[in-house]
Amino acid sequence: MIHVVDLDGAFSGRPVNREIVQAIIKAVSVPVQVGGGLRQEDDIEDMLALGAARVVLGTRAIRDPAWLDAVVKRWGDAIVVGLDARGGRLHTQGWRHAETISLVDFARRIEDCGVQTVIYTDVSRDGTRSGPDLEGVGRLCDTVRMRVIASGGIGSCEDVAKLRDLRRENLTGVIVGRALYEGNVTLARLKEVVSGN
Repeated sequence: MIHVVDLDGAFSGRPVNREIVQAIIKAVSVPVQVGGGLRQEDDIEDMLALGAARVVLGTRAIRDPAWLDAVVKRWGDAIVVGLDARGGRLHTQGWRHAETISLVDFARRIEDCGVQTVIYTDVSRDGTRSGPDLEGVGRLCDTVRMRVIASGGIGSCEDVAKLRDLRRENLTGVIVGRALYEGNVTLARLKEVVSGN
């Protein structure tokens, strides 16, 4: 799956790079999940109509539980919630604002409303290639039954192997960005690592 984040949208509160996202979706044959600024139902509907397999919600999902409940009821598994955290506290608005609720407490709450997949990002590690937050990922996986996708800090195939070796059944994915762009890892080698080779 290709993970796309409209960072301009995350800061502005509405999708900004719709045409670029649409071009990516049209250009590839693999599923695409999209996040960044999706805080209105019409924006979610539009992104799914463009062909996104899933949408990633953050700020409004965290601040408006009734709205999250409604969109999960409407779109089910197409709704993924991004849990961006630093020091165990959730951050919103493109990581600029620290929320009062803890990551673990919020994860329990959204599982109860039917969310099936979350992306956990340790924002202090994102883009640093310093390695994933293994302790935080393990704790989250032990707290909920939802599928967990790990993000932040992946710098090598060894980092992905460490996540694999956590042996958590609900740890179903890892997002790799900068390490892939800069050639530190290849998709072929990552697939081998995930399969245990």
